[in-house]
Amino acid sequence: MRVVCLPLLAGAALFTLACGSPAAPPPVAAEPAGATPLPPATFVNRVWRAVEANGQPRDALYVFLSGGTLVITSPTGTPMVGRWAHVGERVTMVEDGVEHTADILTLANDEFRIRSYNPGEPVELRFVPAQGEPRLPLR
Repeated sequence: MRVVCLPLLAGAALFTLACGSPAAPPPVAAEPAGATPLPPATFVNRVWRAVEANGQPRDALYVFLSGGTLVITSPTGTPMVGRWAHVGERVTMVEDGVEHTADILTLANDEFRIRSYNPGEPVELRFVPAQGEPRLPLR
């Protein structure tokens, strides 16, 4: 029985080599079927919660609206409306009539960090998306 099976296996191997290898499996999709890819990271038209300033806890909401309006509010302060502009890796903000710049350090869908050069020492702010706050549908 071994003598018969061995030539059959050898013949099958030669047939496979002569006819080519079996078809490659289909490529694996990068995302599961039905998954919605995340949009590119942006800080515009999102409600951000400032959670740290120079490593110290902070609680304020920032919204950089697409038309250049900046809205800042906190549980302990009066809401403020200012202006902002974005060029490259830098943001210019006007708060209470005072213009200052900030470098964008991190920009991801789950974190936004800037180093703000307002009067005084630079301040590094870390933002996370405000919980329960959807993206604003403005573009």
